[in-house]
Amino acid sequence: MVERLLEGKTSSERFQTTFEGGQAQNGLFYELVHAVFAADFLFGQRGFEQGVVLRQGVAFGFVVPEVVGDAGKFEVMAFHAVMEEAGDELALRQVVQRGDGPHVAVGVAAGALVLVNDDDLTYAKARLGATGTKTALSHLSGLAEPLARALVWSMLWNCVRDAKLKVQNYLDAAALHSPKETEPAILATVLQQLQMAVENYLPDSTREDARRAEAARAWRGLDVSEPGSDLQRIWARHALALSAADPDSVERTRGLLDGDVTGLVVDPEMRWQSWMALAALGRASAEDLDAELERDRTKTGVAHHMAALTARPDDVAKQEAYRRLRTPGELSNEHCLAYIDGLRTPLGVETFADLNSSYFDDLEQIWQEFPIEMAQRLVVGLFPDGDVAEIADRWLASHQSATGGLTRMVKERRDAASRAETARDFNN
Repeated sequence: MVERLLEGKTSSERFQTTFEGGQAQNGLFYELVHAVFAADFLFGQRGFEQGVVLRQGVAFGFVVPEVVGDAGKFEVMAFHAVMEEAGDELALRQVVQRGDGPHVAVGVAAGALVLVNDDDLTYAKARLGATGTKTALSHLSGLAEPLARALVWSMLWNCVRDAKLKVQNYLDAAALHSPKETEPAILATVLQQLQMAVENYLPDSTREDARRAEAARAWRGLDVSEPGSDLQRIWARHALALSAADPDSVERTRGLLDGDVTGLVVDPEMRWQSWMALAALGRASAEDLDAELERDRTKTGVAHHMAALTARPDDVAKQEAYRRLRTPGELSNEHCLAYIDGLRTPLGVETFADLNSSYFDDLEQIWQEFPIEMAQRLVVGLFPDGDVAEIADRWLASHQSATGGLTRMVKERRDAASRAETARDFNN
């Protein structure tokens, strides 16, 4: 659509057309749209593989630097950092930025990694070129600047989500570089995305092995983290999250509960996360969980207790939780989320699917019978797993008069399901 819209126009005309057509209405994206549209080499010319996606009135540019020509040079239209390998590190060689005018392109000798949008100075969704991706996967922790590392991790993750990079490549990069990460915010984000990749973007045939492998890596990351540090707490939470699907992690989880991890403060939240993992594996009894509730009889503790009881491989408990979820006026918002957490454990997927088989048939009833906040939690929290984008499409096509809020949430979940399906096919 965008190529047809801009075909035959000059750079300035492309830029003007974008705004006159109402395709980019958010003024904050001016610099991005100017950089993406107002360049003579748009749409793959002069060494750039580029595309533009217009979604919900906002323009998102995709910029991929590619080395061209015998001289190994690339062309630049934004802010780039050119880096060279220096042992295990990546050393900054040159910072390049677009010239004063929108039509200026600069030929620069290519390095091992060309970091598009260095310092995060503009709004853009950028991808590394083939050489840069290979370099990043091998040397990401060699980037000295935390912001540069965060940008590269973000680029790699977007490629995983867009089915441009194999999940295993991302997992291997995380295994290599995460133990060396010194910024808690970066580490927490990468590990959270790792879990999402394993659960959502891997095919069923490889997911179980990946769960076990990543749980083992998580415990190793905890073992080498600095005692008492924020990084140690992040590794501990990551290990416990993965342990909910890994029977081999039972002893490590019990050891953490017993205080065996030097320097780690096991607060009530972490204790409940430990019990949640054990419960999901069938290694925590109702009596164990009741005893933990006696230690933490708070509002939060009660919700955690409800979630852990539901997480156990007990069909009767799960059926009762689902019945209560679907009964108007039965639960508070917090307890609703607790039951959903207990039902949506990795090893409880099949049982949940059976309980939730009438989800699409019941959507309008849920929306009508429950208060708006509860209805939103149920529509999002109960959205089915697996290849359901086509089913969601049929529901949307046959319910065009449904309330706008309900339709929007179904569309959002449908888009996420479609992305996951594409990624699973790509990784199969």
